[in-house]
Amino acid sequence: MNGLIARIAIAVTAVFMLSGCASGYSQYYEPNNAMLGSPIGVDLSPGATPTVIASSGDAKIDTLSLYSQGLGLLGSSSFNGANEGAAGAIGQAKKIGATHIVMSAQYARTVSGAIPMTVPTTTTSYTSGTATAYGAGGYASGNYSGTTTTYGSQTTMVPYSVDRYDQSAGYFAPLKRRGYGMMQMPLAEDQVRLIGSNKGMFIAAVRRGSPAFLADILPGDFILSINGQPVYDEETFAAATAWGRPLILQLWRNGATLEKKMAVAADGSWQ
Repeated sequence: MNGLIARIAIAVTAVFMLSGCASGYSQYYEPNNAMLGSPIGVDLSPGATPTVIASSGDAKIDTLSLYSQGLGLLGSSSFNGANEGAAGAIGQAKKIGATHIVMSAQYARTVSGAIPMTVPTTTTSYTSGTATAYGAGGYASGNYSGTTTTYGSQTTMVPYSVDRYDQSAGYFAPLKRRGYGMMQMPLAEDQVRLIGSNKGMFIAAVRRGSPAFLADILPGDFILSINGQPVYDEETFAAATAWGRPLILQLWRNGATLEKKMAVAADGSWQ
């Protein structure tokens, strides 16, 4: 009986660890629609084995770092559960054509408890003896034996304990050689005060080898205007950066203003 209970306990633990047959990396995947719908585009490699990179602990820093290397974020997964390792993330990357994965798994807590498990039981009793009968003609004696079987059940509380982890993965693929090669963001409140203007865009990352890189535009620069047009959000930036014409950017860097020039072909491409 003890062996049976032990096997049941192992099975219960396995159920808790594997609950939900689909990998969390697949079940909780969210595509980055902004990147997938971008005119810049990405080169996908469905089925290819991706490179796995350990996260820095900050998803934004990871994304900016890989962007500077020419990789765009396709999507991400985030969930809490038993540690899956890298297999589920690699499977999801192959499915969507990602070439690089940035992964993180941090211990969160241990879930413990007990569940009732009822198993059937049988009890068999044995009886035997000698019987003597008396009558008018004398007496007789003999031996007897028999068994009695009783059927029932036994309920045992089976303990379980499962470590749970906060797990995440970002999926990346090479960007096409198109666009100006910089990642710009609207100003935060402290940046507005820093440059003394509500109008401007912050350069968070610059792609190596791109027109922005070759024009010596640096991460941390602020764009004040492009060809004389103020920029302060994605709409004004897009309107000012049509492909196929030279751009003159007025930048703010360390308290000084300066100009930089760059251009791309009419289809946005660059060599």
